[in-house]
Amino acid sequence: MLNQTFVQYMQQSNVFKILRQEDKIYIAPNIPPDKLTGARHYIPPAMLSVEVLLLLDNTVFGSAKDGLCITERGIILHEPFMDTRVFFWKHMSSFYVDKGFFSTSLYINDQKAIDLTQLDKRNAEVLAQGLRELLEIFQQHTASASQNQQYQSSAGPQQRGFANDHASSGSQSSESDPLAMFTILYTIADCLRYIGSVRNGYCDHQTQQFILEFFNKFSDVERQHLSDYLKRRAVADWSEILDKLRQKYSLLDLPVRFNIMLYALQLMYIDNWSDQEIEYHLFSLANHLHLNDSDMKRFFELFDQRMSGFQESLHKRGFASSSQQLPIEVQQACDLLQVNSDQLTVDHVTKAYRIKMAEFHPDKYQQLPPSVRQLIEQQAQQLNQARDCLLKFMQAS
Repeated sequence: MLNQTFVQYMQQSNVFKILRQEDKIYIAPNIPPDKLTGARHYIPPAMLSVEVLLLLDNTVFGSAKDGLCITERGIILHEPFMDTRVFFWKHMSSFYVDKGFFSTSLYINDQKAIDLTQLDKRNAEVLAQGLRELLEIFQQHTASASQNQQYQSSAGPQQRGFANDHASSGSQSSESDPLAMFTILYTIADCLRYIGSVRNGYCDHQTQQFILEFFNKFSDVERQHLSDYLKRRAVADWSEILDKLRQKYSLLDLPVRFNIMLYALQLMYIDNWSDQEIEYHLFSLANHLHLNDSDMKRFFELFDQRMSGFQESLHKRGFASSSQQLPIEVQQACDLLQVNSDQLTVDHVTKAYRIKMAEFHPDKYQQLPPSVRQLIEQQAQQLNQARDCLLKFMQAS
């Protein structure tokens, strides 16, 4: 109902007529599929089924992987190297634009929400006005729904009708619960990625694939979202990760917490951590997951069972032993071209290089400003260097 109200208003409002003229703003039902595909990289999986009513593409090259989406539930925001943020309508009270010398920023509830790098200052103001109008509609809708609910509660069974009676008997889950669950999943991913990054300072492709095995029971869409998260998110601070796990551990039952510990310990085993390193990190993790002595005894029993045959499976997972680990610069080149280290052949490297160059080749961006073209050229040079590094390594081997 609210979704339809928003759509009708956005079709009639003069504010949204102005926004339709903006090259970087798309309004339903005229949002291009490729823009929606890009935005799904940051829309939380719990909200992928919600219709996007307005999309702001805040990227230079039009991928729409950063920006803003408006839905009937709220506003979804994403900026480079930042986590996705969601503001529900019921928790919002104000919008305004700060037009600084270098950037124009949108503020929600007096807090900076996003830099509107692709909008001019005038249209940024228009967008803020549109958000204020939608918030007013939401508040009116909520007040009306509350009045109807009070009327139905005071009415007799015959007035309420079977459908309303049936609906009122069911429980409604909090809007924040699905997002809270995916927040803890991201924290689990951060935890495992941190452990898999200690040795080399980064999380290589093989380790990312191993971490994704933890999430095998999730849908392909959700796993792809987590895979993208692992690729673009910087490795978080260990104390920050532990603090988030401590706050959210109640969302995880005991088998899931055991599984986190099992994957963490296997990653430590893969990287040949010292006994002191394992003891410190493992028991810090156990404490923040609220595992007691009895739990830990059971955990080590499970780990002994899991480790049976684990070393033999390392090769199948694509991991080399410590004596076979690649030089750091070679592994970094593999990660840049997204080539598995066990697929180091001229054909694989050449194919991966061509795929990446098709995306970053400078010839595609001749119409862009010189500063942007220079950045693209630097990325292309890095791809050239990565290819040359791998070819040289294979020749020497």
